[in-house]
Order: sequence, then structure tokens, then C-alpha cells
Amino acid sequence: MNKNDFLAIKFRNEDHFSASVNLYINNNYKELRKMYFHVPNESATSDKMRMKLVSMGVLAGVPDFCILLPHVWFIELKMEKGALSPKQKEIHTLWQSKGLDVVTCYNAQNVIDELETRIK
Repeated sequence: MNKNDFLAIKFRNEDHFSASVNLYINNNYKELRKMYFHVPNESATSDKMRMKLVSMGVLAGVPDFCILLPHVWFIELKMEKGALSPKQKEIHTLWQSKGLDVVTCYNAQNVIDELETRIK
């Protein structure tokens, strides 16, 4: 997928947005292959599963992608009119206060801009 194809996508939801970002990065940033990952932090389907995930270390509010080059940074994906949840705001603020780089992207152009700024 090239930049124009990525920019032309009308994302149906955040899952579609995330899958498209993954495809775009893999096709355009070979140096990032195996150097980034999606954090599967979606809502659990039951209280039992939620408790299991929390006991295993799942942390609500963690951004969608962790990118390890050229330094560790994080991308949160939101739909155009989406908003960060209180838990996301809390985690992002805490991590930023510790010097970590956390960005929120609301569309394909935001993702492209962040990648082009950080990956040379």
C-alpha cells in the first residue's frame, strides 16, 4: 500500500484503521519490520476474561502501537471524531511526564506525518 492508497481509505472503525496502519508501515518502512507491534488491549468480552487479562498485566489506556525505532514511542489511533478515554489520558500523561513519546493520530495523514518526522 502506498501513501496515496493509505490516504484514500475511509476507515470503518479503529480495528480497520489499525490494520491499515500495520499494512502501511510494513509496505513503506521495512526498517520497522519486527521493530513495532500492536498492543491488543481491546475490551474483554466478559468480567472473567477482563480479570484474567488484568492479572496477566494488561493495562487499560496503553496506546495501540509501540514503535522501537529510532527510539521507543507510541501511537494511539482514534477515529476522526474520537476522544481519548479517561484511562488513556491518564496513561498518556503519566508516560509523557516520564519522557516517553506518545502521540494520538486521528487519520492517515497524522500517521504519515508522525512516521516521516521520526523515521529518517
